[in-house]
Amino acid sequence: MKILAIVIARKGSKRLKNKHHLLLNKKKIICHTLDLLKTLKKFKDIIVTTNDKKIIKLVVKNYSRFIPLQRPEKLSTDAVKPYQVIRYVYKWYKKKVGDVDGIFVFQPTLPYRT
Repeated sequence: MKILAIVIARKGSKRLKNKHHLLLNKKKIICHTLDLLKTLKKFKDIIVTTNDKKIIKLVVKNYSRFIPLQRPEKLSTDAVKPYQVIRYVYKWYKKKVGDVDGIFVFQPTLPYRT
């Protein structure tokens, strides 16, 4: 079974500036999610979709198994719903790689999960 993991990490929070880069237990909030995914072997691919260049660089440098996907600005506003981003990533993935049987979505703002 081919399962795709998608991490959605939009830049530009109004309440907490640069929230994905804030430290929680001496580690960036987003790294809690990325480090967990690094240990899991259940996913065919892991895509990190963002409009934050710092996150793209972080993924390229430290998470070579992951696919960084620069999100279009039209999908990076407050008004955009997560399902719209997931649909965009799925269509992109299907065109570039192929179809999947399922999608698992991770939000980096929920760092404590097992």
